[in-house]
Amino acid sequence: METFRPNPAFVTFLHETIKVWGPNDPEFRASVRNQEDGWVYIIDLRTPDGPQGRVPPEDIIGASQVIGGQIAADSYQPMPTHLVYSRQGMCQLPGSLTQALVRRLPRVT
Repeated sequence: METFRPNPAFVTFLHETIKVWGPNDPEFRASVRNQEDGWVYIIDLRTPDGPQGRVPPEDIIGASQVIGGQIAADSYQPMPTHLVYSRQGMCQLPGSLTQALVRRLPRVT
């Protein structure tokens, strides 16, 4: 872990994918449905206590603003404390965001 260096292009790609696809993610939308105003956080699923437990700063991927129970357009902000790789392993996104990330990968022929 001490020698791991995240690829800045991948980190940018990861956050761009979340910014574009996150507001349409069914799980993400369901989490804000009963919330009036504030912020909703995307939690790295590798976090030891699970997304509903105590989440360390390195496992908070990013956040989007919620206004009136809706995700505000273009409000996604990456968390600078998030680690792509930690003692718990590689970053783990919710299923639909993982699928979006894979779909966006360039095809190599």
